[in-house]
Amino acid sequence: MAMNYRPIKPAPLMDGSHRVDKSTRSAPKRPPPTKTACWGCRKRKAKCDGQRPACANCIKSTRECVYDTKMNDSNTRALQLANQELREQLDASNLLLRQLASGAPEVRGPILDFLAGNKQPQEIIRALRIDHSLGLRPKSTERRQGPSLSAFLRVHSNFGNSFGNLPLSSSIRANNYPPDVQDAQLRNFTVPIWAVTTLNTLPDPGGLREAFTSVYNEATRLLQEGASLEKVVGTHPEIAALFDQEEFDKSTILSKWAAQMVHSVKLKGYDFTCFASVYIFWYLMRWMISPSPETYAAMPEWIRPTPNQLFIPHINMVDFAIWPAFRELVVQLPSMQEHMEWLIDLSNSIQCEWPYELDQALYKDETSGSIDLVDLAK
Repeated sequence: MAMNYRPIKPAPLMDGSHRVDKSTRSAPKRPPPTKTACWGCRKRKAKCDGQRPACANCIKSTRECVYDTKMNDSNTRALQLANQELREQLDASNLLLRQLASGAPEVRGPILDFLAGNKQPQEIIRALRIDHSLGLRPKSTERRQGPSLSAFLRVHSNFGNSFGNLPLSSSIRANNYPPDVQDAQLRNFTVPIWAVTTLNTLPDPGGLREAFTSVYNEATRLLQEGASLEKVVGTHPEIAALFDQEEFDKSTILSKWAAQMVHSVKLKGYDFTCFASVYIFWYLMRWMISPSPETYAAMPEWIRPTPNQLFIPHINMVDFAIWPAFRELVVQLPSMQEHMEWLIDLSNSIQCEWPYELDQALYKDETSGSIDLVDLAK
């Protein structure tokens, strides 16, 4: 049987005036991947369209659709925002504390006017127009409005627990601390920041009872008798006291003490972590023995006292923990100051890396013969 077919025509010639639209030939674009998949899709490793309140897969399978966050921001972004907010609050609190500690009376006055108010540090900074670099710039009208506020400035999260909601001097006198502690708390509000001492008035437990007070008492006695600061503490930590008995014997009392403290914990001396530890012990204790703008500025910022260390009585050992947040925690927990298991863990866990040969970290002064760390190691 004959079959009728339609004739086949040749394809048209391709020239410059005839182009095929590539958009008609390309595959459809895939939708952009979602940043946050629901729990069900992640568990089954399925593609999730990220639709709220329920994705297409969960609707189709009649499953409950659950997301990690209620917002479109990822967990990382949410944590970053929270961390930024906490940093801003801490910066504001530190700024107010510095103004109270080292500012002139006309600077502290407007801040003290707000101590009867229930304003957050950032609100007070905005109200008094405190500049981070220029200090306090109050308006006369703002100073008149200050006393009308009636609540307490929370310089630190634990500050109100100690001082309640009374005016500054009355609240300190009513906080049930001994009179000498209250005197120190009041003093810390009226002296420059480099002269604000830590409230390490509690005795250290066990074998540490005299470990810190002995060198402090001996050094201050020598200074009161007329000895120079350089003769008592030296000009820098004498690192060789860690591993050379002859150098130890001729070192200053402060370098001897720092070497003994580090060696008693690490049970070794020729180690870069030990070198770094001696530096921390030496610079912090030198400032405690002889507070001055120079000795305060020489300390690393992260070893300088935190707000809790200035206003809550605690043991000496806490002041020498290298992490500021950890010091803030221990000061608030008396039980941690009675049981010192954390000290062993802290001492055994800390490591300070030096990527070169250990002897390259040391420098010997040809004139004095003393050994110090090279600038790169510092």
